[in-house]
Amino acid sequence: MSPVPFQIWNANRSLKIVVLSMPTIKDVIEKAKNRGIIGSQLVLESSGSKIMDDELLEYYSKNQNQIFILLDDEEEWVPDLNLSAILSGKDYESSQKINSSILKDLEILPALENAEPNNLIETQINKKSSYYSNLAAVYIPIASTSSYAFVNESQESVSNTETLSMSSGVLSSSSSTNSQCTKLLENFKIPWNKMPFDVIDMLKLKQNIGKRINSVANIIVDELRSKTFFIPMKIFRMVAHQAVSEYPDSFLQFDVDKQVVSSSPIALVETMRNRNNFLNRPPRKSNSETGTPVHIKNRKTTNILKGSVKNWQPKNKLSEEVKLTLDGKKQYLQQVYGREHNSEEKKIILQYMKDCFPFQRLYFNSIDKVPSVRDVKENWPFIFEKSCLFQHFTELTNLNPEHFKKQFSSEKPILYEHFMQNKTIKSFFANEINDEKIICAVIMHFKEDQNLFYKKFELGTTLDEIIEASPTSGPWIAIVDISVEKKMGYISLEKSPVAFHENPEILDLLIEIIAVFYVFNIMYSKSMSQSYEFFVRFFYKYYPEEIRGKKKNISNMCKINNLIKRLDELRSNTT
Repeated sequence: MSPVPFQIWNANRSLKIVVLSMPTIKDVIEKAKNRGIIGSQLVLESSGSKIMDDELLEYYSKNQNQIFILLDDEEEWVPDLNLSAILSGKDYESSQKINSSILKDLEILPALENAEPNNLIETQINKKSSYYSNLAAVYIPIASTSSYAFVNESQESVSNTETLSMSSGVLSSSSSTNSQCTKLLENFKIPWNKMPFDVIDMLKLKQNIGKRINSVANIIVDELRSKTFFIPMKIFRMVAHQAVSEYPDSFLQFDVDKQVVSSSPIALVETMRNRNNFLNRPPRKSNSETGTPVHIKNRKTTNILKGSVKNWQPKNKLSEEVKLTLDGKKQYLQQVYGREHNSEEKKIILQYMKDCFPFQRLYFNSIDKVPSVRDVKENWPFIFEKSCLFQHFTELTNLNPEHFKKQFSSEKPILYEHFMQNKTIKSFFANEINDEKIICAVIMHFKEDQNLFYKKFELGTTLDEIIEASPTSGPWIAIVDISVEKKMGYISLEKSPVAFHENPEILDLLIEIIAVFYVFNIMYSKSMSQSYEFFVRFFYKYYPEEIRGKKKNISNMCKINNLIKRLDELRSNTT
């Protein structure tokens, strides 16, 4: 057997080489690696069919025109889309279908039904996904406006003087985009009324803003981004000069002799630019991003929990006809996700999600391959929406989240009266009763770790910093101040945000996170298991056969049952 030439391309078709190799998969992969293309799966460039054995490779090697693509584990084959029709404005209907599919994968919103070829704006793009880098162009919406950008990937360099635009990393250096965005922002005024109180005090007292410049820049950038994600450097300079003209002592840089070092507020300009670039960067790859499933023991997921719910698995095997029908509904749900929906469409989505419940359970209950967050988002993206999550939870357990809320409201005085008998918890209450303190008092009673349930963050904390601070890969709550009057609540899973709520109530987040535990077969963290188990048993009046902790601890169950018993006795005495 003698060596033969093989044409090998990388996943995005940007690197094309010819190697002389023996017709074996192992040798071809090794030779390609030496030439800069690293991967583990050899597929046909034309169809994406995987080469499974050396005999098949030898057969195809006889065709000197055959091209192979070498894929890494994280890469997928995509067809080499010819978008010349889009560039020429022909076959627009077909180009819309192509781009809708691309933008769905790139998570770029809104949908493109109203895009027209004549209102395209030329921009460049940073690649979010390696296997889309072969595309000549895609449509990109600019912020919340009705105009669209035409993205050309022919240039890859990024200037430090420019700013990234949009969450997918779009960059624009064209004069048309600059002029349009400048016009949108030319009358921008700094929202001083949204600044933190301590910052306002520093400005009024003519104190140097110091490290609080980050908070100022974050608020300004958020306000600018409400109009467009592309912010020209001209706008940053204009805003910075506006800040200096109003509060020069706070924003200008002075030397030790109190002489102005620079008449330009460089620090504020750079901080705003860096903040905007940070918000627009491509997502950092993690387990949930790369699609690598977290191992079962790390996810604390197991099928022993089937005894803790009513409808853990479909009772009857699904027929092929039913599977075909449900698969069609699943595809519809994937296609419409990310668009705005009217009331009728929302009803259809809820109904389809309910119809697909057996399909979903088969998927979530898989033990051979535990679905990661990314897998779930790709297959059942609506499941993380509160209405769909609660509907699935109710179907799974026959429990109503609204019942939990009503029960909590009625039992709150009893809990307060009981905990006031504990000196430590009594001092924690400080004669104030609210939902958050009741929940924390339960956690304190069981001497568990409150940080594994939720954590609060101050104004200016970035989402990456919040996720980095997550102490668990299981469901977890973060509450962050986004302004003086507003808060944002996040629910994370596998250290990836899956739900966002503005000005949330801690009780609502607790109910939602319990649903996440049940829907995705996740066991409670060891240092929070008693508290969660108590919440379910006392407020839902639900006593599953299996607890959701790592193992059934008789001592822990006694503590839970004793607390429930004392509360029942206290209620009887008061009535």
